[in-house]
Amino acid sequence: MSGYKFGTYDFCYPVIGPAAFELAGAAGYDGVCICDLGGAKRNFPLLQKRIQEMYLEAARQYGVTIQGYQLLQMNHPKQRYEHFSPGSPEGELGRLSVSMAAEICAAMKIPFVKIETTGMFDGDDKRNVLENYKVYARICEDAGIRLLIETDMTLTRLCDFLDSVGHGLRACVDTSDILRYGTGDPARVITSLGRERIGLVQMKDSRMNRYGYITARSDLAAPLGQGDSRLEEAARAVRDIGYDGWIFAKSVVYLDGFAGQDYIALGKSDVAALRRAYLS
Repeated sequence: MSGYKFGTYDFCYPVIGPAAFELAGAAGYDGVCICDLGGAKRNFPLLQKRIQEMYLEAARQYGVTIQGYQLLQMNHPKQRYEHFSPGSPEGELGRLSVSMAAEICAAMKIPFVKIETTGMFDGDDKRNVLENYKVYARICEDAGIRLLIETDMTLTRLCDFLDSVGHGLRACVDTSDILRYGTGDPARVITSLGRERIGLVQMKDSRMNRYGYITARSDLAAPLGQGDSRLEEAARAVRDIGYDGWIFAKSVVYLDGFAGQDYIALGKSDVAALRRAYLS
């Protein structure tokens, strides 16, 4: 029997935390990944036991499980701590952020921590990111938490990076971003990475621009299966490699492409598309 379950991110909604859990549960998602509420810049709000209890109670109430914790703070251009030298103040903040994330996940029984790392343009960037991730992965491994990286690396670089870091680091594969970054064909990337290197599959959809490319344009965002991001081909590759874990939708419901659509109805449409792609 397939182990597929379907999740979404609380920050895909204009309201996060428990309010997003209600919307995700009503749409039929099985789980959610939460954001860090500002992380180090806000003194790690989710370390507060009362906030943890609020989140866990809301998850029970709305029939979802909390499956992941994303260090969304580190997406900010000025807070991409993994790009800095490990010995710098920013490098220290990166380690602290991951340590606190692992502590929060252990307390709340959340299986994975995810970091989105892109834009490594020079040798210093690449070296710093590699050395920092070696520490991050060990921190998470010691806490019994899986660390995932979402990235714009090419397939060859990503395989080398995962193997060099070790300590259970795996890739979060965004099937649409592979096209947006121009790093390959989603199905071929999934097949080449294989089951052992993939920790999470993430899907969103977009219509091509007038030149035939997938871009980040918010007005071209589309419900899953209604765009040009090759969802069904990617899903077939996921099934073929034997991956049968969580599949996350990342339709950011307040983007221009979804203007006027009901958030719950949009979620139901995405869940139905995932069920057709993975369970039919």
